Amino acid sequence: MDNGFDEDYISSLTDRVFLIKSQLEAGKLKIAGHLIDGFKESFNKIRLRPDGKVDPATVDGRIRAMGAAVNHFFERDEIKKKYNIIDFQETYFRILFGNFQQFYTDLIKHNAEPYQVASVISKDKAFVEHLDQIFPDLMSHIKEFWDAAYEIGEIHLQDGDQLKANFAGDLFPSYKENAVSSTGLYIDTMILPCPILRVGRLHGVTNKEHFCFLLLKHVLTCMTYRDLALEDIQPAIVLVLPDKRDFSNDGNEYLHERSTPFILSHAQYLYDRKFESIDNLYEFSKSLTDIDKVFKELKRPDRLIFDIDWGVGGRAQLERHLADPERLKSPILEGCPGMEVMFTCTGRMPQALAARLNAQEFQSTPYINAETSWIYYTWLMEYESLDFNVDNDSLKELHMVNALSKGMQGGFSWLGDIPLSNILKIRRNGLMPEVRDILSSGISEVINSSPNDYNASSQRVIDNVDRAFIQHQRFIEKIKKEKLRILGMEVAPFIVNGAFGIASALINKPELAVASVALGNLGLPTLKDIKTSFKSRKEKLENYERTATGLMFSKK
Repeated sequence: MDNGFDEDYISSLTDRVFLIKSQLEAGKLKIAGHLIDGFKESFNKIRLRPDGKVDPATVDGRIRAMGAAVNHFFERDEIKKKYNIIDFQETYFRILFGNFQQFYTDLIKHNAEPYQVASVISKDKAFVEHLDQIFPDLMSHIKEFWDAAYEIGEIHLQDGDQLKANFAGDLFPSYKENAVSSTGLYIDTMILPCPILRVGRLHGVTNKEHFCFLLLKHVLTCMTYRDLALEDIQPAIVLVLPDKRDFSNDGNEYLHERSTPFILSHAQYLYDRKFESIDNLYEFSKSLTDIDKVFKELKRPDRLIFDIDWGVGGRAQLERHLADPERLKSPILEGCPGMEVMFTCTGRMPQALAARLNAQEFQSTPYINAETSWIYYTWLMEYESLDFNVDNDSLKELHMVNALSKGMQGGFSWLGDIPLSNILKIRRNGLMPEVRDILSSGISEVINSSPNDYNASSQRVIDNVDRAFIQHQRFIEKIKKEKLRILGMEVAPFIVNGAFGIASALINKPELAVASVALGNLGLPTLKDIKTSFKSRKEKLENYERTATGLMFSKK
């Protein structure tokens, strides 16, 4: 012992003091001008013991705090150097393919959709029972993996300055659309959840067959992202990284505590009465044993939403929900209408808050492509409006990601068919800034006039895409006309009839010499003229196809 400090602490303190010194000498540590004199005074007081370790009595609080901070960032850098994103993502996908390879092989072999394979397998009672038996062990191993590997992805994301979006609002992105195709024109890195952890929460809650279907559908969908996740490009295009609360009990307790004010606020909005606690809300909700009792108390039914596709909020929503055979029959709900209403508060608000907390942790933007979940997210922000502060840039990214998600479902759904190879070309050729400018033109002005009008910002992005597409069509049309003009006329009959093609002219076959003479005698361009002109047109088209707009609208 040394003045109350044990040797392990003194060794650690010594390492940190010398780390400060080495980082300063390497130019990696900068000290603000107004703090330099104080730092020098503190650092010059440090003395070493005969064994070479620092005397802790000579190290003041300023140096200890600085040492802890410098050591923190040094360790983060060491982790990033030692473990890159691709390595740990490759390990994760090896786990998926090691357990689900056969189903994925069937998916590819039969050119099927994930839900189709999942639907067939979930009807095999023997397999369903087998999965039910072994899933707890699989879940345990996956949690152990993420407990060890999570920090690697977290540090890489937190220290990266790219634009990021974290998927939220559902178990996993739909198999119908690739999340990268939807957002890859604006967002650098899409953060996806672990489907095993997400679906795993339903084990023992929903029936075994439905659980098997959900697990296989979402795991197979996740497996389709493997090549993108392992693409050697920086920053990463896709990163599977779960919500910390999906594998940590501590995280769930924290989320429950943080979400309580939002739960009670939503209940207050619905019933126009204050609730002191979740227990108070529970007792009140339990007393509403039929629909008539619910609507006698419900003062603002417009926000009683189970599924936005069912129409406006209110009685019809609740009646349809109670009649829905697919709904989760949790013992705690007991089919009680009041409890079902309460569950919209206790289920949806924590989900919305988790999306925002994840975004804060990763400095990202929530990507919520489920319209019902998106509505609850906007209500969460409204309930917190007095304290919720979001800077202009993050508000813009929120509008943009929401606009792209909505657009893919309607306004420009065809844009979601952009080949992933084109997304990669846009990234590799450094065209992302240009694409962002195209998509976000005028967005800031819309947000400034109506910060909460997401429909207006969505429409602006749709208009931007339409405008860019029109310009794209005009360019392609111009190129087509130039192709015809090469032959000296707008529409040459022998082109229409297939008797002669520009591609043939480029081959330079001897038998085409007669055609060359004939064309010359007619006063039309010779093959040599055609070849030269066509080469110029071809180069112009190829150059355009490498631009941001060309890649956005190309289907090749």
